[in-house]
Amino acid sequence: MKINNLNFGKVQSVFFVLFAISIIVISGCNIPNVPIKPGDEIKSSPLPTFDSCSDLTAQFKESAENLRIQGGYGGPQMLKDSAIAGAESAQADSSAPSYSGTNIQVQGVDEADIIKTDGNYIYTVSYGELSIIRAFPAEEAKKIGSLKLKDFEPSE
Repeated sequence: MKINNLNFGKVQSVFFVLFAISIIVISGCNIPNVPIKPGDEIKSSPLPTFDSCSDLTAQFKESAENLRIQGGYGGPQMLKDSAIAGAESAQADSSAPSYSGTNIQVQGVDEADIIKTDGNYIYTVSYGELSIIRAFPAEEAKKIGSLKLKDFEPSE
């Protein structure tokens, strides 16, 4: 009995495609789903304060150096000491702030954002420049100042 090579090749192709789709579907079913339940504790940290522009610049340089040592793909979190202290103080202070916070992706971690707020001011880094904007009250909103950050380009 002679097998038609053209039909056999098509059967192999269809079988391979179905096999690949099956593997993708099966592997997608094994992803664990961890729901967030009402009452789960979500930790946050306050925005740190600095006494001078030079203190702020030194902190940015230290954070940039830490990220560069790690290849820019993680490593020590920016302002990690204040994040831990903030998480502990958040437990003691049960009053809710009058402003919204960040979208927390990892509980207890102060994620490296390019924009932060303390409810009154917005702090943002864009194109190597730190800008501070008064945001509240809205009628007094204006750019307070900016600082060029040499050799520092954060990314999310």
